[in-house]
Amino acid sequence: MSGYTPLRSDVVHWFSRALSGLLVFVATFALGVTLFALGGAFGFYAWVIGTPLSLADMSSIAVAGGTLFLGAATALLTLSTRTAAAEARDEARVNRAAGRALLDLSFDKDVPTLWSTDVGFARVMVVNQGPAMAQHVVVTLEGIEPHNPMLAARYQVPNGPVRSGTHVLPSTLQWKGHDKRRNLEVVCDVNPRAREYFDVLDWVWRDNLPWVLFWIDEWREAFELGFNFDGKQPPSPLALDTEYSLHISASASNADRVERVFKLKAVASEPHFDFRLL
Repeated sequence: MSGYTPLRSDVVHWFSRALSGLLVFVATFALGVTLFALGGAFGFYAWVIGTPLSLADMSSIAVAGGTLFLGAATALLTLSTRTAAAEARDEARVNRAAGRALLDLSFDKDVPTLWSTDVGFARVMVVNQGPAMAQHVVVTLEGIEPHNPMLAARYQVPNGPVRSGTHVLPSTLQWKGHDKRRNLEVVCDVNPRAREYFDVLDWVWRDNLPWVLFWIDEWREAFELGFNFDGKQPPSPLALDTEYSLHISASASNADRVERVFKLKAVASEPHFDFRLL
């Protein structure tokens, strides 16, 4: 952030206007003195306020006044040029700000769209708090700590070997209701003060063990199944009483990237799973 504020800009503009007014006054005064002295030097009058002035005096006054006028005029021109440049920068900054979006990630257990113990899913919500539409919004699972459970997942390929998961993070998360494999032309744009949802994971308690399925777009690549594979994504086993940190980011073509940490933990007692967003 630049630290630029409208208040500071107003103060700078007020100071520039005040200084410009002072320079105009000084230049006008210097020009008047110069013209008066030149008139005396050419003999139009020989005294000022009863004091006789020589030709040399008038010439010196004319030179001093001319020098002061040129200095004030030069300073005024320089200040005007800098003021115009500053105003152009301010206008460009305002125009850029008006065309920017401001993204944030959130998760709330009280919002049924984000959390369901019956179905077993968790989502994050992307909110655009900026003045402009957020263009081409992408939400990414950057990494999982202390380790990626997908590496322990297994998939039985029909008429083939059992394949283990491999590390493909970071990978984009699926936009709710949109599978990138079938919606390649769909781009997520978020209007100002609007929101969209992105699937993070599904969970299930099975055989007295916790399992999760991460909704990353590259899960087929994680098991080397090919882009056109139509089977279901295999779940990944979780270690009990281990808190996982899912680093999730949101970005747009006209917004700064924001990253939050999604906490996941599974325990033996019901309801088994707990989630929170930092």
